Amino acid sequence: MPLLVGALGCGLGSGPDGASVHRGGSGASYRGEQAPREPAATVLAAHQLRVVPDVAQVAVDVRLRAKTFEESVDLGRSVTPSLRARWSQDEGCASTQLDRSVPERVSDKSWTSTVHFELRVSLKGMETVEQRAQQIEMCIGRVHAVEGDPKLAGVTIVVGRPSFELHDPTVYQQQLLRRRFAPLLTVASTTGAPSQFNVQALECTSQGSIRVVQRTLAGLTLEVDFDCNRGPAPPPIQPPVVAAAGVH
Repeated sequence: MPLLVGALGCGLGSGPDGASVHRGGSGASYRGEQAPREPAATVLAAHQLRVVPDVAQVAVDVRLRAKTFEESVDLGRSVTPSLRARWSQDEGCASTQLDRSVPERVSDKSWTSTVHFELRVSLKGMETVEQRAQQIEMCIGRVHAVEGDPKLAGVTIVVGRPSFELHDPTVYQQQLLRRRFAPLLTVASTTGAPSQFNVQALECTSQGSIRVVQRTLAGLTLEVDFDCNRGPAPPPIQPPVVAAAGVH
């Protein structure tokens, strides 16, 4: 049974959907040789916050091939619960079926369909990059472990790159807003500023929307929306009215 790992490990080639894939080699690691990505140690801006991810999500596609429509349907119904159970048996690993396509004819004696799974890897309590990497590798290893199972003849498995998520980013909202407030408070507390310096001339607001600007094993970099604009311009100073000579 071919096992294709999208952008995981070394030995990269081109997959059927144009993505990088790994052919064979059940010991492949998603931390292997690959095109360089943005570094995890990017310096944070003062208003940003880096937090440990709660979970890694991995897309897994199970591509089925059979001689008839009926065989393709039966194959999908038989392997789906088995794979879901096998990929969820370790602590911290959970597999969910997201979708299953209707078999399509490829040729007179070939039908194909795809079952889409999501593998969720819990990273709770893992403070180091190495701990998180080992947990993800263990769960992905369960996917690799089905390679060679005679019951899965005609099955190809494609594993995507892990994506890192938070259960509830809003718990960091107040902390992020305080980071935005800090420079404004510093400016407002400045002593000895000239009279022309008006700290009230700036108006700021936020909807509290949190955006993830970077996702790596090192952490998720967060920032909150924050918009500042100059306040309304003061009314222009009118010159004094000087009465014309001889007018009373």
